[in-house]
Amino acid sequence: MRRPVLIALLLSAYGATGAWGSPRPPVSARQPSLVGPVWTLSEYRPAGGGPPIRPAESEIYQLGFQEGGRLTARLSCNRGTGRWAAKNGRAATGSITIGPIAATMRGCLPGNLDRLAADLDRVRAYAIKAGRLHLTIAPDARATEGGTAGGGDYVWTPGG
Repeated sequence: MRRPVLIALLLSAYGATGAWGSPRPPVSARQPSLVGPVWTLSEYRPAGGGPPIRPAESEIYQLGFQEGGRLTARLSCNRGTGRWAAKNGRAATGSITIGPIAATMRGCLPGNLDRLAADLDRVRAYAIKAGRLHLTIAPDARATEGGTAGGGDYVWTPGG
């Protein structure tokens, strides 16, 4: 009776530390990777510190970063595909370029974040913080629509 309990304890300890003895973080503590999950937009945070802009209830914006640099996008009622490039898409932070995006041109209802499709080519950096993806856009004097001219962060959550 003691032998099975001892084996179970040893296997449990081995599983918790891994083959090299370094502790593994619990599954809930692991950060998602840029590649893999479908990221759903939760808000836009202007760089100037203004109030966040959230999608309207009827708007759904999603991005899917795939291996090999392929990007899939849901832009409210439209769908799109494009390219992305980052030095290491599995790292928690880094520089990134997105685009160009080829998207359908359905007539969506006006929304809070209609500017997102145009802003994707201005994304310059990403960071995954507390399980949320932050895509930082560069300032652009020509981008006066939607309050994104000064730059800021589009914040995304994993899942869809």
